[in-house]
Amino acid sequence: MKIYQMTDKDCIYTYPDGSEDYDKYRHKFNGKPMEDIWSPVEVEYIHNPPKKEYDCTAFGNGKFIFNDKAIHALNHILQGKVEILPLVHINAAAPKSIFAINVIRMLDCLDYDRAKVKIDPEYKIITEIKRYAFKEEMLRDETIFKMPQHRGTRVFVTEKFVRAVEENHLTGLEFDEVWDSEEDPTAVYTIPIPQFTGETCSFSEALKILREGKYAVASKHFKVQLEGNEMVVGMMDISGEYHWATSYGIPPAFLDMMWYKVERDHIKKMPVDE
Repeated sequence: MKIYQMTDKDCIYTYPDGSEDYDKYRHKFNGKPMEDIWSPVEVEYIHNPPKKEYDCTAFGNGKFIFNDKAIHALNHILQGKVEILPLVHINAAAPKSIFAINVIRMLDCLDYDRAKVKIDPEYKIITEIKRYAFKEEMLRDETIFKMPQHRGTRVFVTEKFVRAVEENHLTGLEFDEVWDSEEDPTAVYTIPIPQFTGETCSFSEALKILREGKYAVASKHFKVQLEGNEMVVGMMDISGEYHWATSYGIPPAFLDMMWYKVERDHIKKMPVDE
């Protein structure tokens, strides 16, 4: 899994001179809903006409602007995670539909044990994140979110969001990778536990099943079957595959485990477990 900080290539909008909306809303993009207090805000080009038009841009840190093309393309992954707030473009040559994106999906997903952070000694708060590390299980179904540590400035996205932007050829966004679970030197990988079905039995009953020669038995990350007169034990790795070895005794831990009758694996050649 990869996590990115979303930024814009070029800020092309600003508030008009004398606008009261700047002071009214500039601190409101903090992860909290504001649809109920929002009224369409006027924005204008910084340079009219701009050097280049984009589907997505921003008017401040973490304050993104999407046009109707971007909203239509990304709506299915934005729902429930952002508010889409209308803007009024006052100096466009032709009417344009543009919207402020208020990210309200707030996740406290920083893995404090593995991230490298700087903490204020007096107030005991995080003032800087030098290396990100995330709780991956919290982000598997996410697309776009904010974190309490950067609630007013930074927006983060997952690979699913990046792919949607690329597949729809949307312009104006950049994605700075801040974390890759496969390259995280502090990551702790867990082996998936298979979900077996059927009745369980003790290992002594499992031995009777093995001696019949038609089935194997499995429990947690282990699988046992007979190859000729030899008992072989497979241990599952992180990819879900078993690594097999011949065993010349019964591991004591097996006696306290409950076992399931499962299909045998085809094993080409057995290494000897000395």
